[in-house]
Amino acid sequence: MRHSATWLRQNESKIHELLALKARLQFIEKEQGKVIKSTVEIPVGTEIMAENGTTFRVREVLTSGLLVESTGKKQEMNSTTFTFQRKEGSYIFQTKLRHQEGDLVLKHSVLVQREQRRKHVRSAIEIPVNLNGYLTSSIDLSGGGCMVRIEGSRAGFEEGRDVELLFFIDTHKKIKARGKIIFTGKLFCRIRFTVIDERDRDELIKFQFQTDMQQRTGTQ
Repeated sequence: MRHSATWLRQNESKIHELLALKARLQFIEKEQGKVIKSTVEIPVGTEIMAENGTTFRVREVLTSGLLVESTGKKQEMNSTTFTFQRKEGSYIFQTKLRHQEGDLVLKHSVLVQREQRRKHVRSAIEIPVNLNGYLTSSIDLSGGGCMVRIEGSRAGFEEGRDVELLFFIDTHKKIKARGKIIFTGKLFCRIRFTVIDERDRDELIKFQFQTDMQQRTGTQ
């Protein structure tokens, strides 16, 4: 529909406001999907997980690093690999956590890698896992993969290796899956499922949901 010159002049300020709002919304949408390449770009409020399962929240982005606070159970920190999630995917980077005037600071890293975007939400869940005959435990879990501990030798758990997994989700239920290692750190490896029965996947997601609810409500 075409408007007269008089109408346009009368509503000029409103038109500019609408155009400015549209531009702002487009900018926000673009920023939300922006691929992060450095820890300087990590937004305040982002939750970051260390390879030993310790979780942190970004309080402030400093010139020297990320000022963070622990959000879960405090553990001995010797981790150098950290992960976080955003709408466009999961990220992983390596750095050092240090104390600075009583605060916790993650030194900035310019080597932030984005993992392949996943359909499944990941939860911090620790359960026993048999990984190629190696009895260990999960750090996080989803319907599409998991992160498991590999303390000690990393031989046999290199990136790209195919593995077999057996999850013990309770005393009676076991779930089998095959996967591929997509990242190996000093204390953990991340695995993407390549073969899993859909009924077992549904059972795993159901268990994940129930565990999340128990952790949020404090029930067992």
